Amino acid sequence: MRIIYRIARTELSLLFYSPIAWFVLIIFTFQSGLIFTDSLKYWLQTEQSMGNYLIIRWGGLTHIIFAYDGSGFYGKIQATLFLYIPLLTMSLMSRETSSGSIKLLMSSPIKVRQIVWGKFMSMMVYCFLFILIIFLYILAAKFSIFSMDFSMAMTGLAGTYLLICTYSAIGLFMSSLTSYQMVAAVSTFVTLAALSYIRQVGQNIGIVRVITYFASLGGQTQNLNKGLISSADITYFILIIWLFLCFTMIRLSDARSLRSAGTKVLRYAAAIAGFIMLEYVCSIPRLTLYYDSTANKNQTLSVNSQRIIKKLKTPLTITAYTNMLDDHASFGLPDNWNADKRFWEPYQRFLPDMEFKYVYYYDTSDYTGFTIKENARLNMSQIAKKTADAYGYNINMLLPPAEMRKRVNLKPEEYRFVRLLKSGEKKTYLRSFDDYINGGQPTEYETIAAIAHLVNPAPKIVFVNSEYERSILKNDPEGYRRITIVPGSRWSLINQGFDIDTLSLKTGEIPIETNVLVIADPKIAFSPLEMQKIDRYISSGGNMLIAAEAGRKTVLNPLLNRLGVSIRNGNLLQGNDPLFAPDRIEAKFSQGIGNIFDKNKLIMEGHDSLMKVALTGAAGLEYDIKGDFKVEPVLITDSGNTWNKEESFSLDTGHISYKPDRGDQMSSVPVALALTRNIKGQQQRIMVLGDADFMNNQLINYEGNSAFIVQMFRWFNEGIYPIDTDIKTFDNNFRIHLDNLSLIRMIFLGVIPITLGVYCTLLLLYRKRK
Repeated sequence: MRIIYRIARTELSLLFYSPIAWFVLIIFTFQSGLIFTDSLKYWLQTEQSMGNYLIIRWGGLTHIIFAYDGSGFYGKIQATLFLYIPLLTMSLMSRETSSGSIKLLMSSPIKVRQIVWGKFMSMMVYCFLFILIIFLYILAAKFSIFSMDFSMAMTGLAGTYLLICTYSAIGLFMSSLTSYQMVAAVSTFVTLAALSYIRQVGQNIGIVRVITYFASLGGQTQNLNKGLISSADITYFILIIWLFLCFTMIRLSDARSLRSAGTKVLRYAAAIAGFIMLEYVCSIPRLTLYYDSTANKNQTLSVNSQRIIKKLKTPLTITAYTNMLDDHASFGLPDNWNADKRFWEPYQRFLPDMEFKYVYYYDTSDYTGFTIKENARLNMSQIAKKTADAYGYNINMLLPPAEMRKRVNLKPEEYRFVRLLKSGEKKTYLRSFDDYINGGQPTEYETIAAIAHLVNPAPKIVFVNSEYERSILKNDPEGYRRITIVPGSRWSLINQGFDIDTLSLKTGEIPIETNVLVIADPKIAFSPLEMQKIDRYISSGGNMLIAAEAGRKTVLNPLLNRLGVSIRNGNLLQGNDPLFAPDRIEAKFSQGIGNIFDKNKLIMEGHDSLMKVALTGAAGLEYDIKGDFKVEPVLITDSGNTWNKEESFSLDTGHISYKPDRGDQMSSVPVALALTRNIKGQQQRIMVLGDADFMNNQLINYEGNSAFIVQMFRWFNEGIYPIDTDIKTFDNNFRIHLDNLSLIRMIFLGVIPITLGVYCTLLLLYRKRK
């Protein structure tokens, strides 16, 4: 060990005799400071202009600044390290070779491994200076952010150091191959680039995909950057450092001893085989250990998700059905198998025996090329062949429609990319979505909702569809299809963990297992028989959602009066936005919303603290505070900004007739009421709205509406469904203001780099004089 230490010390002194080491350190300090301060500036401006709802939504300031995808501080810094390391490692061995001192080393009693470890240790010490500089930014963040997640930032720092050491080991080996330092530097650049991007090569070929996955450096620090320590990641870096140090030792020992070319190749092959074997064993899910270093454990599935997963009694099998003609076909193609495994990694941590299957086919889809002019004369099989050729696959790997339909009926799924989850005899679908959230992939929210179908009976929502009520089957603007049964809508209730059904009160009875009965905008009065069925359901303690419209007073008041609620005369108008009709109302949440919903979740799932719910054709509501139910206003109109117009509704014409002689400005009017009472040992919950358009196919696009609907059905289910997978963040606010940023920039972009530059100059001049 003493010899290794002496070699390392000598190498460090030589390194710092050269201005290159100082130049690299100064440039790294300036560049990393620029990245850090720019990130601080952006999020300070965001907090100042928009509040902290985006910060809460995206995981807190520590996560956003340091580890948010590839745009975080660590991701950007790690993407530039390959520019610095080759300049430092290029002379480690090539200088010895070009000067002839390598012959003295090889003829001395010093062992090859001592030489290699001494050289490598010098780089470990030098690169630790990079870590000290980054640590200064962590300290700056600590003083800039309330409740900063210090342990998460330190884990990312450790990952950065492992990556630097890995680059150094690779650079040391490349330096041992040549006597020319520039050749060594260029070779290291090329090798690092190849190992970073090799994961993208040959992904449609099985054995190549496995090899390149284990050999690739790309994305290996992603978990560490976010605060998740995985034994598979740690062992990967240790093994790849070991591999290239072994290569260097083999190279030097071959120069000391005469060996045949075949023997040399076998020695390298043995090292590679050992690396692949050990890496494969260490990456087996059942053998992988994890530690979540984040303060709020946000890199681990939520407690509710873990509770659901633990209820699975049999292994989970996931079959991905990939329609080559679907817009999301890339999710399941062989090119993305490794990405698919990374998607399931958080779940494999708790379900290591997961089994993956992939089925490929072609069939009609909303996203096929049938609407494209150049495909107008092609049949489906020809389009499928054309698409398969474009992806680089053989058409023979795709099942034709007739054969696929014999295996499984995917028509209800609209022949989209979908995963079938199976545990024992229970099955359910996990869908992809037509949005940009998580790239269209399901998040933990939707994934756990699907898994919950395998362990618990899903809550059942029944929509009354006797005559004229809003339909869940229609795609027209007034229909409820998008919020209920559309497979590709993330907010659709079937993707939130619910079973959806319809019922005609004329011919059927309300099912006993009904969790929520929905009556939305009936246009004719209920018959005595229908009212009896509704009364029995209410008397039994059943939950209900009743959504009215202006002009339906005579239709719904007989039912609402039983609950102590009534619809007011007239139609509410706002008319303060020229882009919308006057009857477009943006209702706000009442002061008592915190007694009903989790306000923080409304902010996260919706817009911000000023979030509104869009309504059209709404009527105000009145209620009796002395009735059987406790009534709490949920949505109210803006005070002094709302008018009431009396109207009449004609069933024959389907139009509302306004009476312009009535237009009184009003104070805040309730348009949504939450009714609760204790009955038969449980709390009955009823929601009454003066508008039925709030969850139609058009207004569901409004962020506030979708958030309100999710929270409303969570309220109906006492917070159990939709399953809450959110993890609370603590580091959501800055201590500093934009005015303080100039001082931070001056320190990191001026004082520190200039100080290093002056010290470097003085030191080099002093050594030169000596």
